[in-house]
Amino acid sequence: MSFESAENRLLGKWNKKYGINLNDYISGGIADEPSWLGSDFKVMYLVKDVNHCDNDFDKNKYFKDPDGSEMINTIIYWQKAINEARLSSYVLGDRTLSWYKDLDLSVFDSLSIDERKDLLKQIAVICVKKMTGKDMVNRQCLSKFLQNYLELFNSFDCCKYRPNLIVGGEITQILADLEIIEKKEWMKTDNGVNYVYKDGIIYLAFYHPNIRLGGTYLYFALRDAVNIILKKYSFI
Repeated sequence: MSFESAENRLLGKWNKKYGINLNDYISGGIADEPSWLGSDFKVMYLVKDVNHCDNDFDKNKYFKDPDGSEMINTIIYWQKAINEARLSSYVLGDRTLSWYKDLDLSVFDSLSIDERKDLLKQIAVICVKKMTGKDMVNRQCLSKFLQNYLELFNSFDCCKYRPNLIVGGEITQILADLEIIEKKEWMKTDNGVNYVYKDGIIYLAFYHPNIRLGGTYLYFALRDAVNIILKKYSFI
């Protein structure tokens, strides 16, 4: 069974339980399932909502389009940062805010469409809230959605959908609500990023991709944080 089929089955259960029209749900998933499953280091991005409500927005395909939204554009660059962090030759800088601001920004030169497509094949994107940014949902419901998704990813044979790294914004409280990770378990990298390594999965509490905090800082901060954690737990 593909992830898309499994998600549709899950959404059907939600429809019966919560009474929400399936047409209102925003899909998540894997842009290229064979490529993602074949990866030796699977990355899942959890976002509370897609923060995108334009008329041309396709809620069922946004995570498959390399030019689909600002959020996906950021995630593509974040995936590039994670790939660089996994290189054994990667060298950390002094990780001060001023150092990040002075880094070479050539990384943000336009990626070719083929490069963007290749990076998109490496990621899974889950919109936990399942609705647009303008729709309201309480934290209890949000936590339940996330719990169902994590169960979905862990339910396949041999845990082949189990991610190695989960990058999410605003996830610490939700994971605490689900009793997956207690707040006291979170640690902090040298450059100030919260994380937990538990049951073979790295949970990284980062930011929503659309946060107005300067893309260059987030790119390099994520790259350093992932490298620090991977070295600590002997992934590289």
